[in-house]
Amino acid sequence: MLSICIPHYNFINDELFSELERQCLALAIAFEILIIDDASEEKHKSYLKNLAPVYFKVIFLEQNVGRSKIRNLLAKEAKYPWLLFLDGDSTISDSGFIKHYLANLNADIISGGRTYSLERPDNLYFMHWNYGIEIESESNAQFHSNNFAIKKEIFNRLNFDENITNYGYEDVVFGLEAKKLGFRLININNKVLHIGLKTNIEFLNDVEQALINLCEIEVLRNDLAIGQEVKILRNYYQIRSLKLDVLLSIFNSAIIKVLKKYLISSPKQYANQVLSILKLYHLHQIKTYKK
Repeated sequence: MLSICIPHYNFINDELFSELERQCLALAIAFEILIIDDASEEKHKSYLKNLAPVYFKVIFLEQNVGRSKIRNLLAKEAKYPWLLFLDGDSTISDSGFIKHYLANLNADIISGGRTYSLERPDNLYFMHWNYGIEIESESNAQFHSNNFAIKKEIFNRLNFDENITNYGYEDVVFGLEAKKLGFRLININNKVLHIGLKTNIEFLNDVEQALINLCEIEVLRNDLAIGQEVKILRNYYQIRSLKLDVLLSIFNSAIIKVLKKYLISSPKQYANQVLSILKLYHLHQIKTYKK
């Protein structure tokens, strides 16, 4: 009935696997927990070899293939008609998590969402946590790739776009493609807790890479009107239509360095507002100088 598909990369999380196994056994459903490790370091993947083969199938890749291709590989290997995709750096606190999904298999794609711990972490990880609490957890985006269920036959018609090889926005393309083809997507309140926080530097690097990727995707998939669907692009084009993008041009590198230093070393109040300014600035640089 259900193949639980988990891309795994450099993150030890046996608690997630044991909880999924416990819930599925309690419901007496046919299931498998399929894990593909994307060429993790040995110290972060050796524990997977201890998972019981009766319920778990683990595949180890020798080379890293990235976020899109690994999800396609998971779907290809899955044997049941429903797929539940979960990120490997998630944890489940709701004992009815699987049951909630089973009760909502009346749509083509069901997105459960994510949340973050309310306990503030060390400042080193503040940016990722703060963005997660204030932005991601409150997002009303219809599709989230970290936690979703989908009919296998529908996934096989969609797939993640393997032309998108870098980090960022590949889930947006998947969701928009599904919408374009007329599939029914719903959101339910069935969140997983995201526990793999990145440092402030890592988080900001990811933000910059994701914006580069977004601009490439906008060209690659111009059939999806991504400029109208993604908030940061909508905001940027609105600024440009009002001829206010000159304000982004006056931000010189010295000012940007000060803002980044603030976010990296001592993030506090208004961190997400400062981050929004940085994102618009970087987007403007990409659009202006990297055509």
